[in-house]
Amino acid sequence: LLAQKAQHIREKLTGKLLREPTIKEIA
Repeated sequence: LLAQKAQHIREKLTGKLLREPTIKEIA
């Protein structure tokens, strides 16, 4: 369960990191 939560958090963090630069590039 802990591993699944950690992986889910990593996916959220990576998603945010990928979304932020894309928004900056568009802006």
